[in-house]
Amino acid sequence: PVSEETHRLARRRKVTTIRRAKQKEFREHIATATNTLQGLFRLAKWARLRAGRPRELPQLPQLLVKRRNESGETVTVKLDTLPEKLDALREKFFPKPKDADLTDIETGLYPEPINIDEEIQEKEIRDAIQHVTSDKAPGLDQIPNRVLKKAEEWLIPHFHKLFNATIRIGYHPKAWKAAITLALRKPNKEDYTLIGSYRPIALFNTMGKLLELVMARKLSELAESNGTLPET
Repeated sequence: PVSEETHRLARRRKVTTIRRAKQKEFREHIATATNTLQGLFRLAKWARLRAGRPRELPQLPQLLVKRRNESGETVTVKLDTLPEKLDALREKFFPKPKDADLTDIETGLYPEPINIDEEIQEKEIRDAIQHVTSDKAPGLDQIPNRVLKKAEEWLIPHFHKLFNATIRIGYHPKAWKAAITLALRKPNKEDYTLIGSYRPIALFNTMGKLLELVMARKLSELAESNGTLPET
């Protein structure tokens, strides 16, 4: 099996290759555009009006949802106001969970638990910081991953104490559970007035995601080293 270090190096080479290809294509495009006077003026106009500006957010259109009326019939309802649309999306993305069947818990057979005595190491935190994308959208804390990369030498000792404390006392801070949920359009849908044409994406706080990444890697290593995963 391919080791995690080999996979990490291959992933890094892949990212570097894609970045260089994009850079080369952009430079070739600029060179082609500046060969003619018309192309040069277009490039100057783009730089003056649009370069460096964030994309305009698409407006949420009128939504159509199916609901039951007082007589029990299913009818299509048009939603025009923003609060109505938000309530409909919230109901779609976060439906009430069903009660789980727990009758087999007492009679179930469980393997011996794996004791985890190792604490999180600074190297694991450093590897996680290097792994994350620099400019990924942040959560409510508004701290991008680029900040963690720039200040990692100062931050890692603090993260080391903080992360190990959360594991030791078994407490995940509430601030790390809060998220901003965005509604994104599913690609290649014919009708975006249907609420089923949207999907949610949750933006969590940066430090919470970093801890989750560290723990996900530790769990993967434990599962592989203790043979808890099927061979397939």
